[in-house]
Amino acid sequence: RVSAIHAGWRGVVAAIAIEALKHFDRRQDVIVAIGPHISIEHFEVGSEVLDEFQKVFGAETPFRSSPRGPSKSHIDLQKALQTQLIAAGVPADQIDTTDRCSVRHADEFFSHRRCDGLTGRMAAVVGVRA
Repeated sequence: RVSAIHAGWRGVVAAIAIEALKHFDRRQDVIVAIGPHISIEHFEVGSEVLDEFQKVFGAETPFRSSPRGPSKSHIDLQKALQTQLIAAGVPADQIDTTDRCSVRHADEFFSHRRCDGLTGRMAAVVGVRA
């Protein structure tokens, strides 16, 4: 079985990756790849988004304060997904990550946030190796 999931912050808070895992019999055999995403350095959010993460992750919320003031924070979506996946039984060494940021690496990736809401396209291919 294979699965491809896209999760922005709302999908992470809604635990969409955990929902996808329900279709796999043995979570300890799952290999996860977290692809390019907005990095913590560029994912600045207001207090309402941080509140949603804190409802889900509590004291384990992967964030840091923004130098722009107390009403802003930076969320680490990759760390949030890793935390959820590990808690759901996926071994940490079976979660592959990347340092590629859709904002920092603008020449490589489209970013809805970076482009102020413009619609763009990216593609990914997922398959079972024969």
